[in-house]
Amino acid sequence: MCRLLAVVTVLALIKADKVPFITRCKSDDDNCLKKSTSEALPVLASGLPDYGVNSLDPVIFTRIDASTPVLSFLIDDVIVKGFKKCIPLTTHRDSKKSKISIKVLCDGGKMDGRYMITGQVLFVPIEGNGKMHVDLNNGELEVNMFVSNVQGEDGKNHWNIKNWTYTYDLKGKSNVYFENLFNKESFLGQTAQEMVASNGNAIIHDIGKPIITAIVTEIVQNVQRFFNAVPSEDLSLD
Repeated sequence: MCRLLAVVTVLALIKADKVPFITRCKSDDDNCLKKSTSEALPVLASGLPDYGVNSLDPVIFTRIDASTPVLSFLIDDVIVKGFKKCIPLTTHRDSKKSKISIKVLCDGGKMDGRYMITGQVLFVPIEGNGKMHVDLNNGELEVNMFVSNVQGEDGKNHWNIKNWTYTYDLKGKSNVYFENLFNKESFLGQTAQEMVASNGNAIIHDIGKPIITAIVTEIVQNVQRFFNAVPSEDLSLD
């Protein structure tokens, strides 16, 4: 009886999903892929220390340099929240092109930090330093990852992200707030605050790309850590 129980236990362990929050799908089954992404995203966002995956909600940066040729813009102690709330819109894997595409809609994202800025935003002079806050509403993010198969330390094939691209669009009205613009000089500061308050989306499009790139880079790096830990046979049926 003891031997029988031992055999049953071993078989159960062998058949158990090695990554329980991943539903393995065929590459041409977009519905299955979307469902699997929906289940996996909040788990990955919470962080998976056993897989080497850091928390993505919040994402924390010591400093982001978002400067441009006409703007000096540094943000320290950056905290980004809300990735767990992102909802997959589409997930597609093109096995012939070795491409994985994921599009998500993220509502209620927030970013806080301390900024130092001087230069031009939307062709308007701006300067200041202090706290900043951003509310991102209905941001649509699409990430395209081009992968290859590499042999891991376990002797199995693992996906390796060779390169990636992304697009980002704002579907809702976002809000940007900079404390202490023009060092609280009344007229210039008030004028700048009104400009910022009225043009949240335009400001994010104008000066936000380095910030978004830093966030997406952190996401992709953590996806790669997950791929390093889990062989492709445990992620896909083909």
